[in-house]
Amino acid sequence: MMRTLAYLVLFAALMGSVRAEDTAQSVRIPRVGYLATHATWTRYFHAAMKDLGYLEGKNLVVVWRLSDEKSEHMASAAQELVGLDVDIIFVDSTPAALAAKSATNRIPIVFAGLVDPIGTGLVASLAKPGGNVTGTTIITRDVKRVELLKEAVPTVAMLAIFWNPSNSAASRYCLPAADGHHVGRPIETCRQGRRRERS
Repeated sequence: MMRTLAYLVLFAALMGSVRAEDTAQSVRIPRVGYLATHATWTRYFHAAMKDLGYLEGKNLVVVWRLSDEKSEHMASAAQELVGLDVDIIFVDSTPAALAAKSATNRIPIVFAGLVDPIGTGLVASLAKPGGNVTGTTIITRDVKRVELLKEAVPTVAMLAIFWNPSNSAASRYCLPAADGHHVGRPIETCRQGRRRERS
């Protein structure tokens, strides 16, 4: 998946890096703004870019911004990247994608493995996202994951679901799975260290 995203990032960045004032002898090196909430993705990003022949500091510039998922912090980081005139913004979470989309309708935005880009309003559809936002998704309801877990480990006595209320996709996909009746097991949801009643 990351290799596919790398192609998307490079294509958009290369297109954006060729400005009207550039000549054939002075084409700008692509500048990628990376708005991250999870440092884990960065090593896969580097590996995918390297596989395509792009190395940071050589023929690629990456402007890094790492933020927590608080909306005001994410918005500030996104606005910084827009102000730095990057050619593309790569994001790794729904809050980062929403912040980037709010910050610009001009700079292409590529997201990685989001849960519900349609429901959160990032894209109009997967086939025709529209606007300046595109990427890959892992749409799957956690109800199905719970059912698969029960089949894989039928002796499990109780389940727990950890979810982040600041992620707008979490309540839509995680909380329906907290109804333990469909798997015949009690399920407990944990919200940022606080527990909800068992189902």
